[in-house]
Amino acid sequence: MKKFLIGSVAAVIGLTVYGFDHYQSEKKPVKIVNAYLNEVADFSDDRILVGAAQNVFVGEVIQEVGSKRLDGTPETQYSVKVNKNLKGKLKGEVIVNQFGGYDKDSEGNSVLILYNEDEMLKKVINTCSLHVI
Repeated sequence: MKKFLIGSVAAVIGLTVYGFDHYQSEKKPVKIVNAYLNEVADFSDDRILVGAAQNVFVGEVIQEVGSKRLDGTPETQYSVKVNKNLKGKLKGEVIVNQFGGYDKDSEGNSVLILYNEDEMLKKVINTCSLHVI
């Protein structure tokens, strides 16, 4: 019985590794393009960024809700739950717009355009936090 169980576990692990590797090899890699926006101020300085913003908050990305392309610039919208305001008085869920997103190159291949090397927002799954009282 023990040999059967060990053999079964080994087979499942082997098939899982094969399946994942096979899936990865079939996925066409997405090309990442870094673009840069001309900004009116140095928003890499957090003090300047916070001073220019109407609202600053800590939040949790719920889901991507859309994308649009204005003036040739892809933008992605996310529904975000406001957890704590640092500036402003937002409540509940808000829509956050981020420059960047998926587009097609001249050959029709999918590309991810990132502006000012800013990663796209992501929904965090299976998080765990520790609160010390």
